[in-house]
Amino acid sequence: RKYISLLEECGHNVHERVAELPFWDDYAEMIKSEFADVRNIGGREAGAITAGKFLEKFTAFPLIHLDIAGTGLLKKDDHYRLKDGPASGLRLLAAFLKKYAENYNKLN
Repeated sequence: RKYISLLEECGHNVHERVAELPFWDDYAEMIKSEFADVRNIGGREAGAITAGKFLEKFTAFPLIHLDIAGTGLLKKDDHYRLKDGPASGLRLLAAFLKKYAENYNKLN
């Protein structure tokens, strides 16, 4: 939770919205496969969540999944985000990594 709080703080500071989604085990059912160990797509429902559940299969470490799919589909400029390349999540990630590095000893 400490990393989520830090990410939310950074999102507020750089005006990038952050929403924590549930990664409940129930969602793992949506990426089960009869042919492989796991499917890499869970369908239209809960797409961001099932993408995160997919990534969980490949690490034993806590993870934060920044799902930026679809954020590049701006039809017109929106404040500081340009329609053809808003770089959604980039400012957030840069702020998070900077803040994490500054507070590494407190966080770990």
